[in-house]
Amino acid sequence: MSWTFKIVDGDVVRLSSNVGYERVTGKDKMKQEVTMVLTTDRRGNGIGASLDEIIGRSVDGEPDLGWSSPALFQFQQRVRSALSRYRYAQRNFQFSRRTPLELLSEFSPVHVWVDTTDPRKFRWRVDFFTMGSLPAFSLGGMTR
Repeated sequence: MSWTFKIVDGDVVRLSSNVGYERVTGKDKMKQEVTMVLTTDRRGNGIGASLDEIIGRSVDGEPDLGWSSPALFQFQQRVRSALSRYRYAQRNFQFSRRTPLELLSEFSPVHVWVDTTDPRKFRWRVDFFTMGSLPAFSLGGMTR
């Protein structure tokens, strides 16, 4: 079984006794890792999605007030690519030390739709399936 420190808003969480730090394992560990993969800059290690590079930008890099089909497709591609690289890395490094709840089996297509209250924003969602439970959890959100 593997573990990692629990991170909330970019900070490691201390134990309530103030001696040491909280750890996460299993499904919670994988959820934390997937969240980091989707928000991390991919230039450093090649695994992140760098979603912040395309949110609020047009295809040519200029600020964008609305979303077009190419931008939505680019968003979907970045998420799918980052999650595929993450799954590949899991299977090639420390595979035997992870429990079935820590291993990403599959993920759904990236669902993206325009927000009904503000057409300049969109919502997205991805469902995740571990080798230990189906479905494990979902992640999603709305652009700013």
